[in-house]
Amino acid sequence: ETKFVEFYIDYAKTILTYDFVRILVFSGLSDKIFSDRFFKLLQTKILPLLIFETRKYCKVPVQQDTSEKEMELLLGLHGGIFYLGVRRWIYGASFQLETNQMSDEEIIQDRIASYLLSAQHLFKKEKKHE
Repeated sequence: ETKFVEFYIDYAKTILTYDFVRILVFSGLSDKIFSDRFFKLLQTKILPLLIFETRKYCKVPVQQDTSEKEMELLLGLHGGIFYLGVRRWIYGASFQLETNQMSDEEIIQDRIASYLLSAQHLFKKEKKHE
């Protein structure tokens, strides 16, 4: 869990900038050159490592093929974290109370805890069906 938190806090500080979020979204809506390259990097370099670490955390074999459910679960986490930047830099919206603003770090920690609980549940369900 600590690895995920450290990775995503660093990722958020790097990726969730005004320029990056807006360029990625604009690219996705227009020529897709930048967004396609970014998603290829995610697909080949980052997501496989996160799947590997998720399996280690859940104590399941790390060498098996990635299931669609497993990938969708991870993309939910990843997209949820990116959405912090979309809310901030595309919509200019905050859904937090003025008096009690959660930090990005707190939100990321909560999302990771939820993701890892969901991953454990997913692997338990898959094991029952074998």
